Amino acid sequence: MMDFFFTEAPFSMRSLATSLSWVPLAMGYYLSSVFVSTVDHVTGNFRHTPWLYGSNLNHYHLERFYWLMCALSGLN
Repeated sequence: MMDFFFTEAPFSMRSLATSLSWVPLAMGYYLSSVFVSTVDHVTGNFRHTPWLYGSNLNHYHLERFYWLMCALSGLN
C-alpha cells in the first residue's frame, strides 16, 4: 500500500495518503485496548478476579481470553 501511495499519488498528496494509511492500524490498537478493558470489567463482575488482572499471568486465566478471541475469529 505504501508503494502504491508513493508511485500513484500526486506529490502534494503523498504525505496525506501515507498518514491516512496508518489510521486503520491506530483505530485497531485503540479498539483492542477497549476490548481488553471490557473483557476485564465484565469478567471481574462475575468473578472475584478478572481474567486479565495482575502482573503474573500464570495466576490468571489468559487462556480463556485466547479462547474468546478464537471464538470471535471463528464467528468473523
